[in-house]
Amino acid sequence: NLINRLTNTKLKTIILRSIHGDIYCGTRLKKFGLTDTDECPRCHLPETIEHQLYSCFYTKQLWELTSTVTSIPMSNLNQVLGYDDIHDKMTLTLHAEILTRLLSIERPKQDPRALLKSAITKLLIVEKSTTKYQINQMLKVLERIT
Repeated sequence: NLINRLTNTKLKTIILRSIHGDIYCGTRLKKFGLTDTDECPRCHLPETIEHQLYSCFYTKQLWELTSTVTSIPMSNLNQVLGYDDIHDKMTLTLHAEILTRLLSIERPKQDPRALLKSAITKLLIVEKSTTKYQINQMLKVLERIT
């Protein structure tokens, strides 16, 4: 079971919550009367869990940039959540950081490049020095495509 093999607690929590439908997306917030609308704050389509984490034009751009920087394809939500053997510990940590930001109550609206850059930069604090070279390489790739 993938979830049992994950050591990243943030990502494990996000995966379990998304599997059980326990993410406060727009449709769920409206259902519980916590908001008047179920719209995504970025594109104004109904915000489901899948939309919030993958289908929105904003998150699609973010995952395309992440794919370019990490060389890991992001063609579906399972890959975004790390449901494959391609992800290493560092990319799982990066995904957990991005997903945490996407799931925040105040949805990020800044440019996807800025969000990705701040998430990569946070890895410099979180990850051990052995991956600093990889992190700096990702930042260089991001600079080239922006």
